[in-house]
Order: sequence, then structure tokens, then C-alpha cells
Amino acid sequence: HGGEHLQRLAQETGGHVHFPESAEELLPLYDKISRELGISYTLGYLSDRPARDGAHRGIEVRVPHGVYRVSQSRTGYYAN
Repeated sequence: HGGEHLQRLAQETGGHVHFPESAEELLPLYDKISRELGISYTLGYLSDRPARDGAHRGIEVRVPHGVYRVSQSRTGYYAN
């Protein structure tokens, strides 16, 4: 059902993909998504290496003492 492409896209962009099998699964899924969005934060930064040289640059987010759960959307990017 084209799920592989959607799963790869979600993985590369930090999203999630769900394939509900019935209409009854939609309401709990919407509730779950709403809760996740309501308690999440988005982090951004400006690189100290502004050159657009096409190099891959890794990203790692760490939190002290495991107090917070981190769901990191991307592990890196290409500086294009």
C-alpha cells in the first residue's frame, strides 16, 4: 500500500506514519497525536559552520540525567 515510501519519508523528516485498519482506530489515534503535540517542543539552531559545502553534519540532542524523553527527528543534514 505504498507504506514503505511513507515510512522512509517519516523517518527522514522526524514524523510518524500510522496505518489505521478501521474507522474505529481513528479517534484513539487522533487523541494520541493531540497529546504528543501538546507536550512537545521544537528546537532549532544556527550552525557555526555556515559554508554550504554539501558535507553531512550530525546532530545530537542530549538532556541531563535522563529527566526528559527526547524524540529526535533528524540525526543530521547536508549543508547545501
